Amino acid sequence: MKKTIILSTLLICIGMSSCTTNKTNNNLISKSEESDFVKNSLIIYFDQNIGNKELLKKVDEFGAKIDYNYTNINAIAITIPDNSNINDAQQYFSKVKGVNSVSKNYINQLNKVN
Repeated sequence: MKKTIILSTLLICIGMSSCTTNKTNNNLISKSEESDFVKNSLIIYFDQNIGNKELLKKVDEFGAKIDYNYTNINAIAITIPDNSNINDAQQYFSKVKGVNSVSKNYINQLNKVN
C-alpha cells in the first residue's frame, strides 16, 4: 500500500513537471531571449532619508500612475502614459531629487518559454 502511494505521487510529480504553456502576454516587450520588460512600467528607487515627496509630485505632474509602493525597499512601480517614451521617462525621473535609480520593470525568466 505504501509503495503504491509513493509510486502514484512520484508519477504525478513527473507528469506535472513536464507540463508547459504557450501563453503569451501582450504587455511584454522583448529585451533578449532571457528577459522582457513590462510596457510603460518603471521601478524607481529613492533615498530613504530624503523620502519620496518630491518623487510623488513629479509622478503626478508626468501623468503617470503609481502601481505599487514598495515599503521595504524604498521604491515605487509606476506606469507612464501610452504616449510617453519609456527611455525619456526613465531619464526624467532619474533627475528627481532623492531618486537613486530608475529601471524598466524587467521580467527575468528562469526557463525559456517556447
